Amino acid sequence: MTEQTTEQPIEQQPLVWDRGTAFTPELASERLAALRADPEFKARIDAKDPAAFAENTRLWRIANGMTPEPQPPATPEQIRQQMTERDLAIEEMRLATLEKYGARMEDGTRRFEHRRGLATAEQVEYARREVERMKRDVAFAQRVVAGDPDAVDRWLRFGRVASMQVAPADHDWSKS
Repeated sequence: MTEQTTEQPIEQQPLVWDRGTAFTPELASERLAALRADPEFKARIDAKDPAAFAENTRLWRIANGMTPEPQPPATPEQIRQQMTERDLAIEEMRLATLEKYGARMEDGTRRFEHRRGLATAEQVEYARREVERMKRDVAFAQRVVAGDPDAVDRWLRFGRVASMQVAPADHDWSKS
């Protein structure tokens, strides 16, 4: 009978070299925790010692999966790509927040309209009037506070449209 092992292979963390010392994120976290617990290091930080701040920053960066020193993008295209990725991540967080509080974003059209952030002047004005009307409607406010999905969705949608940027009159809606 052959013996089967249930051990999983150990995943090797990539090593990051910092001033001649190899670190994994875990090792950097441990070293950082030890330094922060050291009264002498704390005193250096309190005295605003640049070397102590630099060491703290480098170890924090390694512990969080980054290079010890910031690496600027090499080309303008890479910078634009990073900016686009960051903008998309921020929008996804906004959408997740809206969905968390009840907005229904299940279809692609609503997600697209939210990302676009543009509306006609008429749509923005209508949404603003509707928001003001909803604020005055005590029964509606009670439904929102009670978590009524339809009321919450209506409140969030009109609030979002009311805060959108007004598109120019000649805006080509087929391209945005």
